[in-house]
Amino acid sequence: MKKSILFLASCMMTIFSFAQITSSTISGIIVNEKNEVMVGASVIATHVPTGTTYKTVTNKTGAFVFPSVRVGGPFTVAASYVGYKSNQVDDLNTNLGVASNIDFVLIANGSKLTDVVVSSNRNGLFSKERTGASQQFTRRDLQNIPITGARTIDGITKYN
Repeated sequence: MKKSILFLASCMMTIFSFAQITSSTISGIIVNEKNEVMVGASVIATHVPTGTTYKTVTNKTGAFVFPSVRVGGPFTVAASYVGYKSNQVDDLNTNLGVASNIDFVLIANGSKLTDVVVSSNRNGLFSKERTGASQQFTRRDLQNIPITGARTIDGITKYN
């Protein structure tokens, strides 16, 4: 019994030792010229030969990561943030199982952002008195709706 358990354990260890890594990682940090982290900056990595794109945004520490990208390259990695000039790195090549680190410094664009005004018109379809979905049926609709069983309100609402 002990020999069969040992044999089974050694077989499992052998199987797990053949696991392979088939991708690479691109990561980095984005800061501005004052060395402040840029939370929510957009990062796009493009595998140039295939056109495959990977997109992400930075977290609260300004870090980004593409955890599983194609091995090789070249990649073009671009970082952008509203009110800042975009920055780009070209000809990045990745290696199997190794993280490629790229840090960006974004510089303020110097242009003033204008106000955005959102306006709307109120109509009778939306109000605080009406909640949920609604549907109106005419007498003709009620007679022509294909339902199974008795023609009751339950049968109609199940169909709708």
